[in-house]
Amino acid sequence: MPSSELVMDNKNASSTAGKIIRCRAAISRIPGKPLVMEEIEVDPPKAGEVRIKILCTSLCHSDVTFWRSTQPPMAVFPRILGHEAVGVVESVGGGVEEVREGDLVLPVFQGDCGECRDCKSPKSNICSKFVNKDNQSMPRDGTNRFRDLKGEVIHNVLNVSSFTEYTVVDVTHVVKITPDIPLDIACLLSCGVSTGLGAAWKVAEVEEGSTVAIFGLGAVGLSVAEGARIRGATRIIGVDLNPEKFETGKKFGITDFINPATCGDKTVSQVIKEMTDGGADYCFECIGLASVMNDAFNSSREGWGKTVILGVEMHGSPISLNSIEILKGRSVCGTFFGGLKPKSDIAYSCPEVPRQGFIYIHRHVVTKQSASSREGWGKTVILGVEMHGSPISLNSIEILKGRSVCGTFFGGLKPKSDIATLAQKYLDKVHLHSSFHLCDPDSDSAGLLELNLDEFITHEVSFHDINKAFDLLLEGKSLRCVIWIDKQN
Repeated sequence: MPSSELVMDNKNASSTAGKIIRCRAAISRIPGKPLVMEEIEVDPPKAGEVRIKILCTSLCHSDVTFWRSTQPPMAVFPRILGHEAVGVVESVGGGVEEVREGDLVLPVFQGDCGECRDCKSPKSNICSKFVNKDNQSMPRDGTNRFRDLKGEVIHNVLNVSSFTEYTVVDVTHVVKITPDIPLDIACLLSCGVSTGLGAAWKVAEVEEGSTVAIFGLGAVGLSVAEGARIRGATRIIGVDLNPEKFETGKKFGITDFINPATCGDKTVSQVIKEMTDGGADYCFECIGLASVMNDAFNSSREGWGKTVILGVEMHGSPISLNSIEILKGRSVCGTFFGGLKPKSDIAYSCPEVPRQGFIYIHRHVVTKQSASSREGWGKTVILGVEMHGSPISLNSIEILKGRSVCGTFFGGLKPKSDIATLAQKYLDKVHLHSSFHLCDPDSDSAGLLELNLDEFITHEVSFHDINKAFDLLLEGKSLRCVIWIDKQN
C-alpha cells in the first residue's frame, strides 16, 4: 500500500501542535516480561526536535537485548522500546526546517547532524556531535518527553522509542523519505536491513565475481547476502545452525550452506577454504557471538581477505591478532550502520550502486569467522559484539597474510543521505522492467539490480498484539515482524 495515502495534509496546521498528546504505548516495565499497553502523555517537541505519529514499526533483536537487560547501564525501566519505524511528522520544535508537518519520515538510532567533521566526510557515518549512546532521554538536554498518567518518567531507547502512537525524536535522527514507498518496507530501512546492505556495498565493497561467507542468516545476514548478490558475487556461503535457513537464504542469493554441527572434525574455516580454493574474499559476522570472529578471519583469503566488524561492544574490549596473519595481506577495519549516511543513502538511489545494526556478538564466533577468510585478500565483516566487551583473539601471522578485519555500525550508512538511496533502489526494482535505461529487462543483469526487501517481512501483527512479535522472534519464526499501530491496509 503506497504510504502517500496516509501522509497528513500539509495545508492543515496540526491541531495538537504545542500541546501534550495522550496516546497508547507498549511499555517495558520489568525485564523479560510482556510489554504493557498503557495510556501515556507525550510532550511537544523542544527546539531541534520532531514529534512523530508512528504508522508502523518492527521488532529488532536489539530491542530484545534491552528488554532482557537486568544490569546497568542498559537495565533502565520503565522504557518504551522500538527503533525501526516509519511515521508522519505531527509537529516540529523551534529551528527545525528540514521537515514539516505531514512529511513521511524514518526515525533512526544513528545521528546525522551534517555539520561535524565526520558527517561531512564520505569516510565516516559516525556523527561526532551527536554521539550514539544508550540514550535514556533526549540527546540535547537529557530530559524526557514521555510520562505515564501517574507522572512517572518513561525512558527512551536508541534515540527513537517507536512502540508508541507518538514519539519525539531529535531532528538529527529523522530522515525524510518518499511517500511512494510502502510503509512496511520503509520501516525496515531504519536499522537491520540497511546495516546488512551497507556492509556489503560501502564497507566490504563486494566485487563482481567474488566469494562471500556470511555467519548467521537472520535479517542482517540475509541483508548482507542481498547486497552481495546485487554487487555480483558469484558464490555466497551461508553459515547457520538452522538447516531451514538455507531455503530462506536462497531467496536472497545464498548459493551454498554450511551447518557447523555437521562439519565433523573440521572447522568451518577449513570447510570454507576447501570450497573456495583458499578462502572467501569477504566474511561477515551477523550472529552476535564474538567467538566466531577468529574463524571468520581465518576463512578469508590470504593477500586481500577482509574481516569487517559491524558492531562494537558497549564498553569495548581488547582484540588480539596474530601479526603473521596480518602480514599475509589480510586487513581489519570497522564501520557503523554499514557506512551509509542515513539522510541521503536511505532515500535516493543511483543505478551504479552495485550491508541486529545494533547486534551483540561473543568472541568465539569472531574467532571462527576470521579463520574462514581467504589468505591474501580475504575480508571478514563483524556486524555485532557482546554488550560489555570481551577479548578477541586473532593470529597475527594470519593478518600478515593479507586478511583484514573491520567493524561497522549501521552498515557504515549516513542516515540522511544513504537511506534515501536504499528507498529509491527498492522503487527502482518495482519499475525495473519498464526502465530500459537501467538495463535490458530480459538480461541476466536485470535481476541483479533488483533490491528484494519484501521477503524480509515474514509476519504482521496489530499494535495490541505486539507481544506476539517477541514470541515469533524468540522462537526463530520471523525475520521481521511488522507491527501496525493503526491497521489501515
